[in-house]
Amino acid sequence: MTARTTANLATALDDYSKELVGARGEECAPYYQSVMTAIDR
Repeated sequence: MTARTTANLATALDDYSKELVGARGEECAPYYQSVMTAIDR
């Protein structure tokens, strides 16, 4: 029953944001921030 469970949303990017920005450049940083903002809602 989902009424009795808790769920945590996370992305695969959580631990790899620095590597992603390093590999793809600073222009990808807003996309990462957008995903994190959507999850925090």
